[in-house]
Amino acid sequence: MISYIKGKVESIEEDGAIVVENQNLGYEICVGKNFCSRLKKGDEVKVYTYMQVKEDGISLFGFPTLEDKKMFLQLITVSGIGPKMAIQISGSTSVNSLAAAIAYGNVEFFSAIKGIGKKTAERIILELKSKLSSFTAGTDLSGDITAGIEGGIISDAVGVLMSLGVNAQEAARAVNAVKGDTDKLDELINLALKRIGG
Repeated sequence: MISYIKGKVESIEEDGAIVVENQNLGYEICVGKNFCSRLKKGDEVKVYTYMQVKEDGISLFGFPTLEDKKMFLQLITVSGIGPKMAIQISGSTSVNSLAAAIAYGNVEFFSAIKGIGKKTAERIILELKSKLSSFTAGTDLSGDITAGIEGGIISDAVGVLMSLGVNAQEAARAVNAVKGDTDKLDELINLALKRIGG
């Protein structure tokens, strides 16, 4: 098993794969879009890897941190989620945001990811919610993100903001700051967006 690869980025492919050279060998690694967007040819990188072995070939999937790899490994335990879909999910946002979306049952967050339908989103939440503690060690889901999240309209508003790309903690702070001003979801979201926009 290859745990990680250190080397130089030789190329970045349009399909999200990178080639990392290590001791005159080029390793083709499928990475998430966020990680890929931070790389450029010639960068020295350390990529944590997961190897998939199938009858028709071997594939490597890569991650910038062990936490990202841990989240990916949990995602592929969900029925119907293979490595390619898991790298798309885990590579589209942060570990904190994914963990928060699972913790608060935020279907909209996952449905906003390309290729993820409502049923798949619900299955991810259902199957991983009880395992949340196993891949949030070292991540901060306390404080602002959990303060005032009582469910219902509050968590729905946070979920919608996260599906729009707002950081989980920033979304929670904004909603908590304006939650006393209205009891309607659409108004709460608009007020929170205005607060975030300054």
